[in-house]
Amino acid sequence: MSNTPPLSLIVYAAERETMTRDVFPALTHFGIRFRTYDRADMAALEAGAADALLMPGGWYFFDKQPETIERIRAFVAAGGGYIGICCGAINAVKLGLLNAEMISMGGLGPVDIEPVEGEHPILRGVARRSEKPWRTYDKFTMLRYNGWLMLLKDGARMLAAYDMDKRVAAIACAEFGRGRVVAFSPHPEGASCAPGVFHDRDAHPLVYDGVAMGTAAMLANAAAWCREAQTGKG
Repeated sequence: MSNTPPLSLIVYAAERETMTRDVFPALTHFGIRFRTYDRADMAALEAGAADALLMPGGWYFFDKQPETIERIRAFVAAGGGYIGICCGAINAVKLGLLNAEMISMGGLGPVDIEPVEGEHPILRGVARRSEKPWRTYDKFTMLRYNGWLMLLKDGARMLAAYDMDKRVAAIACAEFGRGRVVAFSPHPEGASCAPGVFHDRDAHPLVYDGVAMGTAAMLANAAAWCREAQTGKG
């Protein structure tokens, strides 16, 4: 029996700002403990309060809260993790945790993802070696919900790309101080959404379940990889 405690996350959840409907079931599925923070909580964030922050999709920024920005940066620099999804990935760049240029571009629905570092722990169980002689890894499908594209700069590491030339990052990671940062432009948890957002060609509503698709496993992988920064493993 392992004596390793369960992973613990702080999830930023603010009414009318964040998309957490599909994040919570995914975390529960993988046995990850989590608690939610609102803006006031984030302004009082303490280093070591959890293994990692999970900043979900939605639309929110902290430009008018410099104390919160410094709290988040200090949390990560002290060895905490930062996992950003969609808007959370944009915030990783705005907070100076990930060195990248973000390109705003709309787009809803499933997209093909090109693994770049298919053996990286974050892609474990998702990226698979291809049997095709012209490919190293098979593509896999993720749900994009207007996530911005990432053009990475020094210090940022591309794990998966949107394009076959592997220039535009879909999933990236970086080190920040003693902590680690993971940025997902698409949504690993998927999205059930309101009825009618996604349809097939026969107008049937579609649901993209990240657990069933296998992509939600990357949230658990990312949390574990972030915690490993504190132990020197991984």
